[in-house]
Order: sequence, then C-alpha cells, then structure tokens
Amino acid sequence: MGFVAPLNDQWVIDGLTSKNVRDIYIGQPRQGPRSLNMSNLVFGDRAGTAVAGSSTQRLNITMLAEFDDPRFQPFFYVLPDHITLNGQGVYFDQQDASFVPLSQPFVQEDEPIAVVPNTYFNRTNQQLQSQFGLSFGGQLMPANVTRPSTIRGGALGPLPQVVTTFPELFDMTNTGTSPEPFQGTTQPQITGNYLSLTPNATVTLTRANLNSLDTDSGPAQLQHSVSNVQGGFFSNRAAPTTPITQFTQAELDAGVIRFTHTGRQSLPSYIIVLSDGSSPSASSLVTASFLN
Repeated sequence: MGFVAPLNDQWVIDGLTSKNVRDIYIGQPRQGPRSLNMSNLVFGDRAGTAVAGSSTQRLNITMLAEFDDPRFQPFFYVLPDHITLNGQGVYFDQQDASFVPLSQPFVQEDEPIAVVPNTYFNRTNQQLQSQFGLSFGGQLMPANVTRPSTIRGGALGPLPQVVTTFPELFDMTNTGTSPEPFQGTTQPQITGNYLSLTPNATVTLTRANLNSLDTDSGPAQLQHSVSNVQGGFFSNRAAPTTPITQFTQAELDAGVIRFTHTGRQSLPSYIIVLSDGSSPSASSLVTASFLN
C-alpha cells in the first residue's frame, strides 16, 4: 500500500508519482471535518517497480466506510468531507442519495458513549439532507459520476461543495458520563487554489478555482486577500480594468471576480490568504496552467 489518508484536518499533495498495487487508502472522516486535496498525481506501473509482474488487480484509490465497527458509526458518518483528485471530486459509494447510513442504534453497556437522536436512524442520505442538511460525508454524490476500475468503493465526479453544516451530536472520544458537544474547526482553510486559462485571457473565478472551508462564517464574512501577483491582476466585473487585492466569498459565488492574464507566455502566480475577521488561513500559492 502506498499512502493512508488522514481521518480529519487537511491533507494536500501536489505532484507525486505512485506505483503501488494499492496507491491510496481513504477511510471515512473521524472526530472532525476533513479536506483531502490531491493534484498533479500520476499513477504508474513501470518495469522494475513494486507492481511489475504482480497478478493482483491494481487500485489507485481504495475507499472504505467502516460500518462493520459500530463504534465508529454514530458520530462521524455525517462529518463534512471534501476530497479532490486532479481537478475532480472523489465520493464514497455511501454518499449515494438512497443509502441508509444508520439502521439501528448501537448500545454497549460496559463502555459509556453518547446517544445519537433517534431521528437520524433509518433515513436515506436524501432524507437526512432534506431534514437536517446532513448526510454521509456531508453531501450527496452527484448524478454524473464515473466509476473507473482503478477506484474501489467510490467514484469520480464534479468538484464537491464546501459543507458548513455540522451535526449536533457528541464527541465519541469522551468516555465520561457527560459527553461533550461535537465541535468542528473554526479556523478558515483554503482547500483549493487553481487557475487554468489561455494566455492573455480573462476568466471569471468560481469555487472550482478557489475553494475554502469555514464552519462558523458566512460567505459575506470570508475575505480573500491576494499578494505577490505576477502576470496579471484581479478585478471586479463592475470595474474590469481596476486591480483589486481583496474580495469576499460572496462576491466569488456571485460570479463577479475575474482574473486577467497579462504575462504573455509566462504562467501567472499569486498567493491568497482567507480570513473570517478573527483568524487567517495558511497562505496558498495558486496552481496555474495554460489550456491547450
């Protein structure tokens, strides 16, 4: 096996060639929201590598939701999960709209655990979304997914949305008699920063270009600040020739933020930091490329 993805927090891989029989293993998130962003990954099988001559079916990604162990079921299956691979979204099979994540409560008398409300049981992901805004992985699998033979337990589709709804459940790691309320991270995170365009063109930015995660702030409160801009400039559609260095997530979602390339045949470059007004994210350098 090549890599085991973390079960919470953020994981970023940019540029990697993997040549294993099992390249990446992804389990369901636990204890907190998760963002797994993998770009410029190459899966190879060349002579002299670990896979050469192996009769075992090669898998690039193995996804496993561990419903066989009930201790992991009640608290983590609806945690927000954001997984991308080379510009596509990666989804568990269990994110299908018709899947029922929890069919019955789990009770273990010798280990005190918090109780999940009965309203979460025997409901499909679609019903959970309609009633609570929650489902396995935080969102439903899109209809237009593909299922490559090199991915087991999941599918590829459009980039996932950023989920900011959290379950009113409890932290299973607390073994006391009074479980503590479940809390997600409140620090903003940039989970994707990409730009693909033709030289000297202007593009309207969307969440496919710039994606973020914050659990307690709305789009109007999330402020992007850009710096070290080379080979172009940001602007608002209302003033397309006036460079800007700040814009909100709400403006990005409204489709009014643009980037104009002025670097001829040189790729543009810039750094973005996201803030919710109280704490900033880590800085994020754009991954830029030219369209063929």
